[in-house]
Amino acid sequence: MPIVDTKSCVSSKPEFFEKFTTNKTFCAGYKNGTSVCNGDSGGGMFFRNENVWYLRGIVSVSLALQRKYCDPHNYVVFTDLAAYIDFVQSNIIRP
Repeated sequence: MPIVDTKSCVSSKPEFFEKFTTNKTFCAGYKNGTSVCNGDSGGGMFFRNENVWYLRGIVSVSLALQRKYCDPHNYVVFTDLAAYIDFVQSNIIRP
């Protein structure tokens, strides 16, 4: 799932995405019918760098259709874990 620049994300559905995008989120996805849906909130977006996987985003919100759970033809907003790295590192319990 590719990351989408904020301007493209917001301009795709301003009335929705302006409410949920901040400097602590990012948008990602396709507009082709493949997306996250109900039950995926809290799931992770991982990236591989060399042979190490990194958690970068957490599924936060997606557009919903009337009478349906989600709209797989729109982007998804993820919480940007990098914006919370100090919090995460200060709360890791080390052996």
